[in-house]
Amino acid sequence: FAFTVMFFAAGLPMLALALIGGIMIRSTLRPLRVLMKATNKVGEQEPRPLQEHGPSEVRAFIRDFNAMQIRIHRLVASRTQALAAIGHDLRTPLTRMELRLHGARLEEEERQAILGDVAVMDDLLRSLQVYLTGDSERVLPEKVDLAAMALTIIEGARDTGKDAHYDG
Repeated sequence: FAFTVMFFAAGLPMLALALIGGIMIRSTLRPLRVLMKATNKVGEQEPRPLQEHGPSEVRAFIRDFNAMQIRIHRLVASRTQALAAIGHDLRTPLTRMELRLHGARLEEEERQAILGDVAVMDDLLRSLQVYLTGDSERVLPEKVDLAAMALTIIEGARDTGKDAHYDG
């Protein structure tokens, strides 16, 4: 009987300390679990800063993570914007080439071959635009430089010997 009382007297505080230690470790690691889940979403959506909880080292780590995800979001957004601008800028000369081809003195077979190449490049640029917008259902409308198109038509007419002028 004395042994049982001594076992409980010594074992009960150890059990209580183990339970308290487990709760403390669990609460210390909770911010790290939240951080691990957040790492899977970096770059996929708008950055959502995590609240800084836990020991000072964990709070500093979360603070750095928040700054990193904002930097990554900015890099992805600027890359996307740059590629979209390049795609748009390349479509303008393609349209002018297509317009010039219609008025150029070429054999029909050669004209069709070049028009086919222009169409392939246009499709590639359209695919890039769809990829960058993330919208495979529709392509966003784009601005067209009417003055550049009109000038291309005038130059094409002049190339064929017609009297054409542009004032704009």
